[in-house]
Amino acid sequence: MLKKYIPVLSAAFLMLSSSNSFATDLSYTYLEITDKSSRSDDVDASLLQHALSFEVRDSFFVAGNFTHGDYDVTSFELTVGEHSSINESTDLVSSVSYSWMRYEYLAESENLQAFEFSVGLRSMVADKFELNAGAAYADFSSRSPSQYLYFGAAFYATEALSLRLNYITDEPLLSASESLESNSISFSLRLDM
Repeated sequence: MLKKYIPVLSAAFLMLSSSNSFATDLSYTYLEITDKSSRSDDVDASLLQHALSFEVRDSFFVAGNFTHGDYDVTSFELTVGEHSSINESTDLVSSVSYSWMRYEYLAESENLQAFEFSVGLRSMVADKFELNAGAAYADFSSRSPSQYLYFGAAFYATEALSLRLNYITDEPLLSASESLESNSISFSLRLDM
């Protein structure tokens, strides 16, 4: 039972115990494009997400994204979040989101709304390397609520440009539709502004 928590605890320990001597700050103002893919026993899905985020004050940000992809999945999401420094290289991040989603899969078609709450950590563990992890709860208008975990890493090619890899359990865009439930892996290109 404890084995499944070892990677999460190791990542959290690494983030919290990291040195304070990193040059790159964590940015919350960015433009990002993401390719998400998901494979389950009988369904493969691919999604493309466009996101924009602005830091409004020292510790608050507003973000929005548009996602579309296989099975005529379309989603709009608006997020309000807060971040606070644990140390110079690690932030505790929490957010609340509202999403509107539309699915068309075989004979199934539906419009859904969701409210989501997430909390996680972002940390620069080296000059050009960031790790992040967290948990979220999503409450859908016509489905039972779901919880998911996310883990990610980013490599900063320049101070403003990063390449990102993320893994999400029970991807909320896909778990909202019972036909498409599965985990996802995503690759992103982010430009910090």
